[in-house]
Amino acid sequence: MRRVRNKTFQNSTDNRPAFRKHLRRYWELYAMMAVPLCWLLLFKYGPMLGNILVISIMNLAVNFPVPIIFAILLNELRNLKIRGLVQTVSCIPRFISTPVVIAILAELLSPSTGMITRVLNSAFGIPPVYYLNEPGYFRPLYILTDMWQYTGWTAIIYLAAIAGINKEMFESARIDGASRFQQIIYITLPSILPTIMVMFILSVGTLMSLGYEKVLLMQTPTNMAVSDIIDTYVYRLSLGATTPQYSLGSAVGLFNGVIGLILVSGANFLSRKLTGNKVY
Repeated sequence: MRRVRNKTFQNSTDNRPAFRKHLRRYWELYAMMAVPLCWLLLFKYGPMLGNILVISIMNLAVNFPVPIIFAILLNELRNLKIRGLVQTVSCIPRFISTPVVIAILAELLSPSTGMITRVLNSAFGIPPVYYLNEPGYFRPLYILTDMWQYTGWTAIIYLAAIAGINKEMFESARIDGASRFQQIIYITLPSILPTIMVMFILSVGTLMSLGYEKVLLMQTPTNMAVSDIIDTYVYRLSLGATTPQYSLGSAVGLFNGVIGLILVSGANFLSRKLTGNKVY
């Protein structure tokens, strides 16, 4: 068995120079293949890749720190009844399905009967606009609905991490004269940093997987330029087309998964180098 393993390893190492030699010999062929691939990515999938990256990065930049801040502020509440009430109310939107959330949003922003539209018109003189049809409002609305729906639920993870901090550290800091803000900066945040980094790595891994359901429900022909992403493209190829192209949809989905794997590995590598925390 050991001889077979050694022979297999030796064959794999011997194939590397041959592969490099093959690349050097036929590099013109691979260079010619790169041109149509780049054209295909830039002009056919480029807008969709740009949309999904912009939405995901904006969503990560806004909605990743919000649950951390919310959990820290919630932990600072001394009244346990108020803390429990706020935590319960903030978790309720997580159990509302996405179609219901978008239906509520459409009713609130309706140009004729929407409550928010009426308030903006009466208080600030802003004329009624159907915001879901406007391309400039698609991304902010997507991010705000995500914040409302998932902040309280995600904060539970950080509250559990904060609950595991040794209370004697806070008592020692209070004896030394540290304020509550200083305790947050020098005790709470460093203690929950491993949890933050794990959640960050997992969030980066989902940058290319927004999911088609919410985007599709908010998508209109008017805002298609900023709302069309890879997931909705796969949906149109597989289910929305008259003649479904399952093979092409599967290939695009596989490409999406490979990009997600690369992003997770890169985020894990940076986390290991910068903070020493990693997932694998």
